[in-house]
Formats: sequence, C-alpha cells, structure tokens
Amino acid sequence: MYGHWLCEEFNPEDYFGFVYEIIDTTSDRKYIGKKQLQFTERRKVAGRKNRKVIRKDSNWREYTGSNKELNYEISQKGNELFEFKILRLCKTKTELGYFECMYQFQENVLHRRLDSGEYAFYNSNIMNRWFREKGWSDGAKNDI
Repeated sequence: MYGHWLCEEFNPEDYFGFVYEIIDTTSDRKYIGKKQLQFTERRKVAGRKNRKVIRKDSNWREYTGSNKELNYEISQKGNELFEFKILRLCKTKTELGYFECMYQFQENVLHRRLDSGEYAFYNSNIMNRWFREKGWSDGAKNDI
C-alpha cells in the first residue's frame, strides 16, 4: 500500500509529507530526509480570473531519497538491502521542514561516524545551510 515504506497505516490525504530514514542494512549507514506526499499545480483556465488548483500525488511510494551516493548504493545493491522508515507524518510544510531539521541535528548527521571511521550518515548538509566540511573552525570541530 505504501511502496517500500515501513509505517503505521495512514491516509495520505490527511498529511502534507513525512520525515524518513533510509538504512543500508549492509553497512548501517543512514539517511534522514523529507518528502511531500502531494504537490499543487496552478493552471490558467479560460474565463476565470484566478487559476485552478490541481493536487497530484508525488512519487513518494517509490522515492529513494535525493542523495546521489545513497541512490547509487541502492541501484548497486537493490532495495531489499535497505530499510525505508517513516519517522514522522507532518500536516504542514512548516512542520515538515522543522522536524526534518530536528531529526538531523539530534542524530548529528553531519559528524557522527561508524566504528570503521566512515561517516554514519549519507547526509552531507542540513537544509543546504550547514555542511559537513565547510565553515568549521578547529575549535568548533573539537566541540562536536
């Protein structure tokens, strides 16, 4: 019913989107992101001053994240070796952005490492504002 996503049953029309976690079961690396369930399109209609709003389902049932490295790994290993979990359903765009950020900071996605020394998360930035490698002084890196 929900493609490859593991979650409680829900009505997609009741929510704006969800925050998710994808886990590579072979390496324990993870990715945290967000996905809208629908998108809106505004079409011009002859004889109307305003545009008609059309809602369409996004590709959320088959979605595998926006990270290139993660998608390459999924294409090489196959979906079966990854767990796709919905962490939180969100009713608004504001909630969706906030909770994605919250989970990413809580899990320290930019700096946490596995025992092997490899980064634990595929995420390389948070909201395209905070980056894994850019803008960190030596003192701040030691505090993380």
